[in-house]
Amino acid sequence: MKQLLLLLSLPVMFQPLRAQVFVAEGDPTGDQIIPLDKQEKDSVIDHALLECIYSHTNIDEEIGQTMDEYDILQLGGAAVKYMSYSRFRVDSALAYINRTQLTVRQATKLHNKYGGGSLVGRIIWDLHTGEVEVRQFCDGASWLYREPRPEFEWTLSEDTLVVCGYVCQRATCRFRGREWEVWYTEEIPVSQGPWKFCGLPGLVLKAVDKNHSHIFEAVSIRKGNSDIKKNWSGWELKTTREKLHALEKDYRMNMAAHLEAMGVQSVDGTPMKLPNRRGFYNPEELE
Repeated sequence: MKQLLLLLSLPVMFQPLRAQVFVAEGDPTGDQIIPLDKQEKDSVIDHALLECIYSHTNIDEEIGQTMDEYDILQLGGAAVKYMSYSRFRVDSALAYINRTQLTVRQATKLHNKYGGGSLVGRIIWDLHTGEVEVRQFCDGASWLYREPRPEFEWTLSEDTLVVCGYVCQRATCRFRGREWEVWYTEEIPVSQGPWKFCGLPGLVLKAVDKNHSHIFEAVSIRKGNSDIKKNWSGWELKTTREKLHALEKDYRMNMAAHLEAMGVQSVDGTPMKLPNRRGFYNPEELE
């Protein structure tokens, strides 16, 4: 079981890597080299002027499970990036490591130090074109889709709330199957927020859906001190938002079948038969 858990967690952290890399011969915590320099390349597209860290509580009421994680929003003049904070810290650490000699043991150490996997993908906004690029790992592969700037039809109110030390105003909308209440601050006149939220006269610092199964809240706002990078590997499979959401739903509802198809093995090398149970599934978009 311990070996299986390691197997399932590592591909989430190193998203471009296929799961089969960690079902190789020998000990998965050994000195096997991960060719990360060939698997993934970084391209600096901007520099963060401001960084906002959010706590994100995601509740799957059907199976009674809660996932709590931290995400980071990097705000630049030409681009904006949203991703898991644990992955951001791993990327920062990898900048100081010889990527050509990274071993599974080193990858495991980074994983344990900076946190586990995340359901959030990498979302990059091109502020010149408005295009949104979403990259997400699912079912053993890295997927990529692009879409135009999302259109949120906000209803503004005079209600106020202090979030992370900033006075915020309330706005509501219905977007792709969910009803949202958000709090934005005009003290930071940036029309962005966590996840895909945009279109308000200030930075969104808190967002809650009607059922309180998604709660985003800013916990730290700081001056930017890092590059905004676009990561690519050549492994990405191009798709559409609708197709990826359908794939993710099928994967989460039938995880055993998908993992067996990926070749998950027992310690003795025989195919592992897994109980067919529903995985955690509570996406931000229902439509």
